[in-house]
Amino acid sequence: MLEMFRRAGIRNYSIWQAGDTLFGYYECDDLQTALAVQKDAPVSARWRTYMRDVIRMERDPKSGAQPHLEQVFFFGCDTCT
Repeated sequence: MLEMFRRAGIRNYSIWQAGDTLFGYYECDDLQTALAVQKDAPVSARWRTYMRDVIRMERDPKSGAQPHLEQVFFFGCDTCT
């Protein structure tokens, strides 16, 4: 799985939990490439099969894709003290 993330250009992957809700976040330079690599990777298929009875993924009813959230705020400061 970690090698697939590297091939997909995924970095800084975090997952948070609040009760029964999990929220995942990662950074990448090219979202379309990251999604395509994950979609086609055998390890992703094995993970989805393994987790299908445990995790319910929200999906767009028309496309079947996971919803993408629009970023509405960002604060970044490399030199803040």
